[in-house]
Amino acid sequence: MKTRHHYPILLIALLLGLMGFAEHAQADYTLGHYTRVEADNNTIKLAWTKTTGSQGTMSLQFRYRVRWRESGYSTWKEKTTTDLNFTINGSYNTMYEVEVISEAIYGTGGGSYGVRKVNTIADPELPGELTITPKELTMEAKANGKIVIIRCNKPFKFKGLDAPRWLTYSGGVTGYKDRLRLLVLALANTGPERSATITFKTTAGNVTLKVTQKGETPAADTETPKPGHFVLGYPKAISPTAIEVKWTPAKDNVTAQEKLRYRVKCIRHSDGKEVKTSPELTNQTEYTITGIEPETEYRIQITVWDEANNSDGYGDPIVKTPPAADTEKPKPGGYVDGYPKAISPTEIVVKWNKATDNVTKQEKLRYQVRCGLFKKLVKSSPILTDETEYTITDLPYSDMTYDISVKVWDEADNVTFYSVKEVKPLEKEPKPTVQVSSVMLDQPKVTIDGDRESFRLEATVLPANATNPALQWSSSNESVATVEAVSLSSMLKSGTVEGSAVTVRIHKKGKAEITAQAMDGSGKTASCQVEVISTVGNETIDGLRVYAVDGALHLTLLAPQIVHLYDVSGALVRTMDAPAGDHVLPLAPGVYLVRIGEQIAKVLIK
Repeated sequence: MKTRHHYPILLIALLLGLMGFAEHAQADYTLGHYTRVEADNNTIKLAWTKTTGSQGTMSLQFRYRVRWRESGYSTWKEKTTTDLNFTINGSYNTMYEVEVISEAIYGTGGGSYGVRKVNTIADPELPGELTITPKELTMEAKANGKIVIIRCNKPFKFKGLDAPRWLTYSGGVTGYKDRLRLLVLALANTGPERSATITFKTTAGNVTLKVTQKGETPAADTETPKPGHFVLGYPKAISPTAIEVKWTPAKDNVTAQEKLRYRVKCIRHSDGKEVKTSPELTNQTEYTITGIEPETEYRIQITVWDEANNSDGYGDPIVKTPPAADTEKPKPGGYVDGYPKAISPTEIVVKWNKATDNVTKQEKLRYQVRCGLFKKLVKSSPILTDETEYTITDLPYSDMTYDISVKVWDEADNVTFYSVKEVKPLEKEPKPTVQVSSVMLDQPKVTIDGDRESFRLEATVLPANATNPALQWSSSNESVATVEAVSLSSMLKSGTVEGSAVTVRIHKKGKAEITAQAMDGSGKTASCQVEVISTVGNETIDGLRVYAVDGALHLTLLAPQIVHLYDVSGALVRTMDAPAGDHVLPLAPGVYLVRIGEQIAKVLIK
């Protein structure tokens, strides 16, 4: 019968179960299941399938704890086995609860197969058969008592006890019953450990019980420590020459956990040779093995000792170290004779012999052909694997000498280069000179009436295949309109603008003629007549040039002047004492008033 004294025990069991579940969650495992749970007279036959699983790269092995108890009792009996079947010897006509629990031998994992209830069979034809639970008692050295239960397959009556004087009993013994609960009592033992076999006499026969009582003088410690397990993911290689080992502490029946001693061994798997051994480690659960060989398999063993020198091992998982880092550059194979060489004004063929490497195979080496000019890379091939030829095309200059080289990588990205070779493309065949026959402008006349501050002017040169179609642009009155290059490449060193298109910038009222002249000596020209009736945003002060270009105010002064600059609200922005000459003042976008002496001009900065 359960009492209130059982609830703390049940609570502890529940907490231990939850802790076990958290530990099992660290491993990947699959529980088996029962295949047999049945009674055979007074025995219970159990069978089950195995639990499988792994932890990291380690395959887990499992053992099984079989537990049973009579229904209504809190105390379990249990046995551990590695088999997949077990027979429980019990009493006739009794309800039992049975459970199988799998546990990982090394690592974590496993769990309960579930509790099953089974009733043994009553056989009235059998003679009285007595059983006692437990079959052995171990008692403390001080005076104490422990419960035993005698059962029979038919009612019986207790008749007495044969026992030494230091043992007696207590409990209700009157009347016939099929189960008897007795308290076995031991007197205090001040000497060494002692034991005796006592006999309980009943009307159904006799049953014996072995009782051992500890003495005040402790017995020698002969029990080995119980190893923990390797921490998940360990041991593991942390470099080509080092393995890190971590484990959970072992436990012992006598020696305190912090006084247990450990030794880590590293054994080469191929020949079984012990290559590294740690010093003796106390209260330590990690160690790094160093100085071992790269790309080699090792078995890692941990041995644990207690203070009585009893020892046990954690097992020997296998760990393989990675290959050593490749830091050596490939060795170039040189160019094929006669290469690299030019095959046209725009093409150079490069052929080379394969490089070699201490680790990477030849067919996995990578190449890139590089073409440089004035120490600057102008052409390069894509990355080539297992190839030894490439043609560089579309070279921009046929009259220049190019630097040709081949870059080679191994799989560790170590890089080296074949030697640099200078190669000049083949010369182009000269073409007959074709002079310009005519020049035409897209706008022969432009009138500006406050509608814009600049416009684009484009020229067409005929014939289209003229040898030198370049044009030179000019303005007959730069105070009214100037010519600006569309790009910096269109501006000559002298400041003259060339190109097939220009921007004409308007400065003030007046007239100007914009002329485009062929530069091949043909003398062909074309002109655009520009008349400025009024300007946009920018105004011109007589004798001065005041205009905005590219986000800046431009001033051309004939003599030193005091220049005042205001925004549209009339606030003074800046005052400058400007000498004669050209001045450029960068400004934020907006409309500004420029005052020079008594004269005022308005400009628009974009």
